[in-house]
Amino acid sequence: MIFRYKILFTLILAYFFSTQVFAQTTLESDFNGKFYNGELPDSLVIRIYKNDWLFTDNPFFIVKVDKNGEFKFNLEKIRKPLYFRITKIKGGKTIKGNSFTFYAESGDKLNIKWYLSDTTDSLFFTGTGADKYNLIWNLERQFNEFDNTRKKIKLSDTASFYSSWTSFMDLVRQYDKKKRIEMKNAMNISLSMKELINYNYANYYEHWRWLITNVFTRDKQLGLSYNQFLKEQYNKFNKYLSKEPFNIAIRSPRYITSLAEIIKSNLLFEKNTNAIPIELFYYSIVHNYNGLIRERLLAELFRNPRILDNISQHNPKEYDNLLQDAWKYSSTSSILKETLEYKGVFKTGEPVYDPGFVKLDGSKFNLSELRGKVVLLKMWVTGCGGCIMLQTNFEKYIQPNFKDNPAFAVVSVNIDKPKKTWIESLGTKKYSTMDVINVNTGGLGLEHPFIQHYHINATPFILLIDKEGKIYAKIGIDVAMKDINGFIENAINSKSM
Repeated sequence: MIFRYKILFTLILAYFFSTQVFAQTTLESDFNGKFYNGELPDSLVIRIYKNDWLFTDNPFFIVKVDKNGEFKFNLEKIRKPLYFRITKIKGGKTIKGNSFTFYAESGDKLNIKWYLSDTTDSLFFTGTGADKYNLIWNLERQFNEFDNTRKKIKLSDTASFYSSWTSFMDLVRQYDKKKRIEMKNAMNISLSMKELINYNYANYYEHWRWLITNVFTRDKQLGLSYNQFLKEQYNKFNKYLSKEPFNIAIRSPRYITSLAEIIKSNLLFEKNTNAIPIELFYYSIVHNYNGLIRERLLAELFRNPRILDNISQHNPKEYDNLLQDAWKYSSTSSILKETLEYKGVFKTGEPVYDPGFVKLDGSKFNLSELRGKVVLLKMWVTGCGGCIMLQTNFEKYIQPNFKDNPAFAVVSVNIDKPKKTWIESLGTKKYSTMDVINVNTGGLGLEHPFIQHYHINATPFILLIDKEGKIYAKIGIDVAMKDINGFIENAINSKSM
């Protein structure tokens, strides 16, 4: 009988969280704040994630900070919890390490005291809805405290391997308990919002999963006994990883990413490997989840570049086949539909869009001029750390293998608007070198037709083009260099698509 009541209660919860959450009146949310201590930022960037999704062009606006350190802004009329991020700006640049996310609800009226620090700022909220913001802030503060302590534990040191992982697990338990106490004591927050906050913030077991998977798959110095220990620990504590994914979970970007990573980690440990086929990952999602959760997980797989970490090299056509198969699961979520449409423009064998670029001497350059060669197109902008890393890895792992191959060419596309910035950055050799074809978007920046056509909103961007001027593969930033080498070699050796 007790068991039957538990089932009934679970079904009621599932229904509540999937159909009845967040019924709200429609009001604006107002924020007034002031900075204390330290050097004032010039402004704040408020980025709105309307669909609780990080991988599309999410709108943002700038809020000026006056000479007294005061600022104010409001969010549009809200019908459901609105996920947003606040980032400090100084001199046109983001101030690193102090970017915060929250959930706004209809009618929030907040006053913010923002105390600046060289390490981590402190925020205090008063007003309507303040308990929710203070809860989120306290959870984030505790997580940072946990992470700073965790970094002192040497998890890959074989001399103290077992004791280090035991200490780390004790730390996870300790802070997870703190989180549960914090959640329990939080007042004036709806049950549904508490559940959403629980999904999105301070997930200690997920952090543990990420680290143990990272050591298991990447640390080649560990012996068999250490790997076996990690596998046993993972299986022992795996039950703490997955929160039941009610439909409310789709409003938590962190949770959806976490759930996708958990699925992948389970497969990596189960197969005792450091890389799994993308088909195995895809069908694990398809067969074990349904509805909105499945749609969001599939969108995550195809749009989040970091998800392809620990995925073995795959044939571009096989990837396209999975994209095509995913259409039959696109019914409710616009995000999966938009993702599949976006990825569809990079379908293998499609002619590459070729509106032309501008060379250093001001003359026009078209990709069609390289017909008969395999082309690696890489796009960058000054100040992009990932672009610098890509160039470093390109020079170390790719260029030596193909620099003398007449069937291969590299086109380095810069999107800086001022030509002077482009030329100065070329001179540093951090982003590109003069032994490849260097072109620019002709001062158009993000408005260039190539960027608009492919909806490019982040750099670095990498596209491999075959000898016939058709797309061979859109390459994610986290694809291993050895896999990129494999793509290039296969494209060179391929007679046709």
